[in-house]
Amino acid sequence: MVLLAKVRESAGALDMDAAATGKAVCDSPWEVARRLGLGGGVCLWLSEASRGAGPNAEQKDFLRKTRCTVGPFALEQADAVRDWLNEGAHRAVITLDGMAPLDVSLDAAIARGTTGLPAERLVLLLPVGPLGDPATLATLLQDLEQVAARKGSGCLECSAPETVGAVGGVLLTLAPPSGAEANAHEAEKEDTLVQALAPFARRARTLHLITLHLAHCARAYARRPV
Repeated sequence: MVLLAKVRESAGALDMDAAATGKAVCDSPWEVARRLGLGGGVCLWLSEASRGAGPNAEQKDFLRKTRCTVGPFALEQADAVRDWLNEGAHRAVITLDGMAPLDVSLDAAIARGTTGLPAERLVLLLPVGPLGDPATLATLLQDLEQVAARKGSGCLECSAPETVGAVGGVLLTLAPPSGAEANAHEAEKEDTLVQALAPFARRARTLHLITLHLAHCARAYARRPV
């Protein structure tokens, strides 16, 4: 499991309060973002305008200096995804948000919408429901089974059908805990999630990336990755 520093972009600029005050370690918001990703990676969350326009000069420089994941892109934005990947983005996040109910399986829908794109560099956004709900894990595992490689070889960078599924990985977004009582049991629930993902990770069937709310960070960094 890989933890990403999620950085929001708006109209080609970063909204980094620490850098704007002049009290940051440096004056450039882009340099602050780069340093945030040194421990794992950066997920650059793009505005709608930037997704369609492609990276500007400053963004291109940032992409070349980091292992940056960008997105989220709708399935019909394959050309935009290609532009960002060609300019140095390590991976691109795709999302099914706003789509009509699928008329085919999840993996077939992704394959149909991303023709010509390298599956190993695509990441599917999968929001994770409340961890206390038994249906959450069942739904997540069903989705993972559809998009993961059919068997694991330990080689996620290959492009053979047996080593990469419909996408190379999934980006899991966890719902924030609610209330003091919920916080007390959150670590146990997250451990259950990690254990459920372990078989996919051990056999290299898919890569798991995760963006965390602040309440999750200390516990997540203290654990061994799967």
